[in-house]
Amino acid sequence: MAVNRENKRESGYRDVVNYLEAQIVSGVLAPGARIPSLRRLCGKFNISMGTAVRGIEVLAARGKVETRRGSGVYVKSHAAIPAGNGAGPRFRVGAVIADTSGLQNSYCAHALRGIMEAALEAGGVVQVYYIPVFNHKLLPDITAISRDLDLLILLGEYDWKMKALDSNCPVVGIEMEHIYGGVCSCISVDSRSAAETACGFFHDRGCRLVRMVEIPHLPVHWERARYFRALWDGELEVVTYRDPTSVDEISVLDVSDPEVGYWFSSGTIYQRRALPYRETTGRVLAAERHVLSIDGKSLVVPQYEPSNTIGVDWYDLGVAAFEEGRRRMENPGSSARRIGIPGRLHLYQPPAAKADRRRSSVSAPVMETACVAS
Repeated sequence: MAVNRENKRESGYRDVVNYLEAQIVSGVLAPGARIPSLRRLCGKFNISMGTAVRGIEVLAARGKVETRRGSGVYVKSHAAIPAGNGAGPRFRVGAVIADTSGLQNSYCAHALRGIMEAALEAGGVVQVYYIPVFNHKLLPDITAISRDLDLLILLGEYDWKMKALDSNCPVVGIEMEHIYGGVCSCISVDSRSAAETACGFFHDRGCRLVRMVEIPHLPVHWERARYFRALWDGELEVVTYRDPTSVDEISVLDVSDPEVGYWFSSGTIYQRRALPYRETTGRVLAAERHVLSIDGKSLVVPQYEPSNTIGVDWYDLGVAAFEEGRRRMENPGSSARRIGIPGRLHLYQPPAAKADRRRSSVSAPVMETACVAS
């Protein structure tokens, strides 16, 4: 029992650290802002006061927050956080984000945390740019941004809107598939291992028929669907989601059959069906149907509906994206790569069934794959 309590404490304080760091990176908690009280953090994560304090101590040790006696805990000024060895930045990294509404409801905040901390440790600085993916000047804007950078990281699915990519520095795309003739390395959840894990999930639940929602014009989503099509040995019904900007198109997806499996290529698409389900029935879709999403966004975005999901740690993925960019910076002319990070299967459990109110995790069945561009 002591081991279980320690595991819960370990997980709980890390939840606090990850949550508050994402809020700081996203700008929700600006420099000088007071962080939520210990009581609120305890209630949000169902943890003890001591576990919450441990999370704050970790943030303080990282130079992210400071305690003001008799007042509370506040976000430190970014200027107070040291950059590398103090001799000025060795290189400049640009992070381009498609979500102009802010990062508080986005997985990008967690990936950006990883990018920023890895760059900081290596002596670099990160500048964040917001460019809507629907911007008609998308390519010229990205090209212009790259002129003053040593590395450019694109967070989001830009490759479905760009036929070409022109950059003056190495590029790494998170949630992208096109390498643009060796210009852009791509990193995301490994599609093959995700498909194998998904097949096991539906087999374990006795699903003979799976209803798969595919988005053919989003390259990384198409890859996930392609592998699942190839590996699933039961009946398959394909639902083509043609307009990812339309909430109405997916909200009418038939999820009435409790014997059917439902496969979604991303947490965003799942959210657009699960939220109307809750609004209509008052219940959680994942508690009543054999649903599975790919990418794990429901684990890091508080506003998302719970889901069974195959996801990665987005912070670690951000670190991996930076390390791939660093490899190419240090080896000019090196090939761009497609890198698949193996996901983990996170199973949703209704609150009454949770021993510690946390989702269980199952490792993916294969190791990381890395495909060197030809």
